[in-house]
Amino acid sequence: MESQTVEETFALGDEQVEKLEAFCAVDELAARLFEKTLDDDAAAHIAQLGCDAEDDFILSSEAAREGLSRMVAFCSEASPETMARAKADFHKLFVGPQKLPSPPWGSVYLDRRGMLFGPSEQKVQDFMERFGLRKASEEHAPCDHFAIELQFVAELGKRAVAALPEDGQAARRDLAGATEFMDAYVATWHGRFLGLVEHHAETAFYQGLAMFARGVIEQQLAWLRDVAA
Repeated sequence: MESQTVEETFALGDEQVEKLEAFCAVDELAARLFEKTLDDDAAAHIAQLGCDAEDDFILSSEAAREGLSRMVAFCSEASPETMARAKADFHKLFVGPQKLPSPPWGSVYLDRRGMLFGPSEQKVQDFMERFGLRKASEEHAPCDHFAIELQFVAELGKRAVAALPEDGQAARRDLAGATEFMDAYVATWHGRFLGLVEHHAETAFYQGLAMFARGVIEQQLAWLRDVAA
């Protein structure tokens, strides 16, 4: 009798799916906070987040737990004055017009000339287009912005969740893509970038955001390497 090779079906258990959905939600929150100034709605949402590590596996990371604690404390005491300070801090760190102490684009850290739209940015763009997730609205902005990279990982994760359980191989491809992208791009510069944010931030909110993002990325990458193997 001829033997038949059956491609192993890829699947995730309910707990793993919940973790993936949690990582996607956290990635999207962090992306929004690195892309836009803290507003009243975002501050109100963050103020009611829990910081109990026993209730949230993401907060088993000390950096993520301490970072979120600082963010929650800042937002819990939000006032017009503190919100103005956060806005000024955001612009100083990520927008300008002065020289940025913590530029949020990967090419600044990875390319020899340290300029926008460098060779590494083109590689990021090519990777995103490979997965069909390069948006037309982003075509005139560097796609290696930290927020855009986090959002891309979140989109791949959400797409994988949507593919399960009908198309396990599509889910596996998207999770493998998220793993490859984080390994090849996010992980190669996020440490230096977030270190600069934490060092130069003048508010506890952005100091905490840098710590939180570092802790989440480290956990997420380890988890992806495990499930996508």
